Amino acid sequence: MKGEEVANLIRQAGSRAVSEDRCDKPADVKALVERAVAEFGRLDVAFNNAGMDGSEALHEMDIDKAGMLFDVNIKACLLHEIRRSSRCSRRAAGQW
Repeated sequence: MKGEEVANLIRQAGSRAVSEDRCDKPADVKALVERAVAEFGRLDVAFNNAGMDGSEALHEMDIDKAGMLFDVNIKACLLHEIRRSSRCSRRAAGQW
């Protein structure tokens, strides 16, 4: 199930959610965080549940697939945390 499908289920249950199915680039993550702040007024919690299955050994994997695996499973998580923690730190310091 993709993120927007989950967000739609949350909305159907009467709550609010924002989602982005691809966030492996800094601009994508920034846009998602800014959208969440615009929607909710602030960002207290972020749930990152991205992941791809690498069904073959890394040394046997095509370099493009290995790169995509890294982008989604590692880099996207790191980008989300950097952007989210930046927002939360500024809020804690009273800067927004």
